[in-house]
Amino acid sequence: MPADERAAIERHLGLINQLNEALTVVEADIAVLALQDPTIRRLLTLPGLDVTVAASVAAAIGDIRRFSDPQKLVAYLGLNPSVRQSGEGPAYHGRITKQGRGHARGMLVEAAWAAVRSPDLCVPSPSGSPRAAGNTSWLSPLRASSR
Repeated sequence: MPADERAAIERHLGLINQLNEALTVVEADIAVLALQDPTIRRLLTLPGLDVTVAASVAAAIGDIRRFSDPQKLVAYLGLNPSVRQSGEGPAYHGRITKQGRGHARGMLVEAAWAAVRSPDLCVPSPSGSPRAAGNTSWLSPLRASSR
């Protein structure tokens, strides 16, 4: 490789290292502040979520009390299945609607994939039943902590 190209690559790698160091400091500051929030601490109990995802989801949701039931929150995030039904026939449930907060939905989907890839993250809940997709029982304590 020519010397000028090698020098350019080394400069770019140096800039990337500087940015990574600055990002590490910012992420640490966010983590310290986020861990003081009871809502974020509650979200961290979900498999696959880290501080960054929990803080972002909490910011996207805002005040949880504005959702009268869990299904409205699920719809707000676009995680509800599409439903097609004509007349008296059975309803067809398709893929998620992907309406609403795309960034938060994307982070939650990636967290779910991380939880699926790491079986040790999917542990039984205190009640003994495994945490499964569609289980919104975690919203009750979340609502209680935000009151």
